[in-house]
Amino acid sequence: MVSLREDRLHSADSGKAHRTDFRRDRDSIFYSNFFRRLAGVTQVVHVAEGHVFHNRLVHSLKVAQIGQSLADILISKTKRDIIKDVGGVDVDVVQTACLAHDLGHPPFGHIGESELSKCVEERKVREGFEGNAQSFRIVSRLAIHDERHPGLNLTSASLNAMLKYPWKRRLPEEGKDVTKELECKKWGCYDGDDESFALARARDQESKRKSAEAEIMDWADDVTYAIHDLDDFYRAGLVPLDRILAGGIELDRFLEWISAKEELNSADSEAARKFLGNLESDRRSDLLMPFQGTSAQYRALRSLETRVIQRLLGLQAKDGRAHLELRPAEASRLYIADELALEVKVLKGLMRLYVYDAPALAVQQHGQRKIVRELFEILFNAVDSTNKKTSPAIIPKPFDENLKELAKLSGEELRVNQVRLVADIIASLTEQQAVSYYARLSGTSLGFLADRIFGA
Repeated sequence: MVSLREDRLHSADSGKAHRTDFRRDRDSIFYSNFFRRLAGVTQVVHVAEGHVFHNRLVHSLKVAQIGQSLADILISKTKRDIIKDVGGVDVDVVQTACLAHDLGHPPFGHIGESELSKCVEERKVREGFEGNAQSFRIVSRLAIHDERHPGLNLTSASLNAMLKYPWKRRLPEEGKDVTKELECKKWGCYDGDDESFALARARDQESKRKSAEAEIMDWADDVTYAIHDLDDFYRAGLVPLDRILAGGIELDRFLEWISAKEELNSADSEAARKFLGNLESDRRSDLLMPFQGTSAQYRALRSLETRVIQRLLGLQAKDGRAHLELRPAEASRLYIADELALEVKVLKGLMRLYVYDAPALAVQQHGQRKIVRELFEILFNAVDSTNKKTSPAIIPKPFDENLKELAKLSGEELRVNQVRLVADIIASLTEQQAVSYYARLSGTSLGFLADRIFGA
């Protein structure tokens, strides 16, 4: 039987008529400890760098705001029968997905994610670790909501809207080079979360296409971090936005680099030049100089961000550059004009050239990989009942309660659950918690008995 959008795995009290089912989903995310944790996790730069950089909590709130705006726009200008035919669009469902999309990302951004996945795979759990799948696992079983059932018991629609990659991992086939295919690199669900996944995909069982609401969340995410990364790293002095807006040698250098990197044709390269040239039309702008922190520069940045967001949401044109439509097969039902997709690619390219390859970041990331890997080894020894190297007493609450359940398992099932428990612990840490926990366990800083790493 195909589930309704409002269906949940477990029955829920429906007596609170002042909230819809979908608004209750959104509120459940707001009150989750995993959501609050995002204040201590960043995308690129270690959170201890300070308030200069967005943390994932602020990022998620901004994604939700942009997702809400886009959903409102799309609903207002789309015929009801089309909204029904694309599977439905609800603003609260979009907000829920936007707020929840980063819940499972571990400390230290994508470096922490890739290192943790390597650790999991090396323990013969081939589905590895993936931040999006971990987010789904959190709302399905790890988050604590009430005593009746695990997870947040979200509706089918909200679970589906979270699935940026609505499939399990496809493992590379012997003798075939499929490692570049998306299903091998990204996935949205682990084997242990089949029941929630089935509920989410009940209306899309034969498809690997994202729901329309997941498409809206995904585009809101792209728009948000492309813009706030530009903001962060211009203010930090790493992205030379002033020289790019001024044109000349720096703009030419960037366009030459991105044209080669993204294999842009001459028309796309010229469109990228025009986009960057129009970012700040006032040639007397305060952004035509390195960031000094003046009120005028902050005003100029906010103005630039507003105009770019409006453009990328399709608000600066009457030709429907962002709209919902019925499209065949696996094509997205959220149409985004090619020029807008190119412009987001250009903004991301600024980060790739000026930030990701910076030597200081590479040194920092080397240390972050070391912390994740050594934490994993120490914790795995602690949960492995056959290994006496490390005491299980170091497992933090409430994860230590899982050790009783592990004692009931054996063989392959035991090993997989041990590995997954360790990954759950590490993925639940803030960056400062990871550093402090590692320092104590490795003996580099013993701390004090009264200090609390967890549950503070």
